[in-house]
Amino acid sequence: MSGAPASPVRTRTLLAAGAALVALALAAVFWMTRTGPAAPGPASGAGIGGGDAAAQPAAGVARPADALPVPASARDDAAAPAGPSSVEGWSDVPLAARLSNLGPLARPVYDGLQKARAAMEPCFQADAKDEAAHPRAPNQEDGWGAAIVTLQMEGRPGELVIVNAPLQSIGTSSLSLVECCEKVLRGFRIPADAATPGKRYRLQHQLIR
Repeated sequence: MSGAPASPVRTRTLLAAGAALVALALAAVFWMTRTGPAAPGPASGAGIGGGDAAAQPAAGVARPADALPVPASARDDAAAPAGPSSVEGWSDVPLAARLSNLGPLARPVYDGLQKARAAMEPCFQADAKDEAAHPRAPNQEDGWGAAIVTLQMEGRPGELVIVNAPLQSIGTSSLSLVECCEKVLRGFRIPADAATPGKRYRLQHQLIR
């Protein structure tokens, strides 16, 4: 009949089936906990490794041109090539062998060279000490008289400036004396009201003790 209670056998069967399902669920959970997540496959590992290698430059590969040092001549702040020297062209200037050839400039040049000789005195003193300590053999080729230099003078307002004093003949003088005197003479200023600004003059001058 439809209103009768379930039999004891059917009840036990349902309880047993439920207990079996619970046991299977617990077993599945336990197995998943023990094994953990699956390890990444070879493809994924290769992808990671490949990305790191691609990010690093290969050994021996040349750097881009903009990473190389820039030559000084190519920089914007590089100095421009120097123009012609202001001491060029002296060979065309007449050479005065004597002071009198300088006309009205003769007297002021004479006075100026007297002051220059006083400024060169330390050169002569040092040369005399060196000669006393180390006697020199006479110069057989050009051994007469003291050295002669060519004074290259340029007119400025109210003065003459000795631009250079190249050696013409070394004579019996030592090269060290000539070099010392040339340093004193270069840039030496001689007051001269009659000097023509921009005009050049050349004069032979002997380095006498």
